[in-house]
Amino acid sequence: VVVYASLVRFLLIPALLLCQASDSVMPLLFDSDFWPVFFMMAFGFSNGCVSALGMMQGPALVSQHHARSGASSSGAVSAADQEMCSTVMVLVASLGLMCGSVASFGVLKIGTGSW
Repeated sequence: VVVYASLVRFLLIPALLLCQASDSVMPLLFDSDFWPVFFMMAFGFSNGCVSALGMMQGPALVSQHHARSGASSSGAVSAADQEMCSTVMVLVASLGLMCGSVASFGVLKIGTGSW
């Protein structure tokens, strides 16, 4: 569910590029000021949902992987494994935010046509 929801979020990028903006060379499809605000609210809401669901599902996936690998006979995940999982998840979330910020410069260049 989380993977599909995050992939659907990519559809919001062209929608934002087709909104009314100064210096835009893209065709204008969404003429009102309502649409950019709506799309940004959709980005924010979906970001909260996708990141929260991902953080909640992460430990469960570690438990399933741990049980399948036969690492312990009880199937219990150690505190060290849970700690490592949460550390990696926070690192990946931070890298995702950084990559999104860097990608915004490219999207701006596409939207304004100033390559």
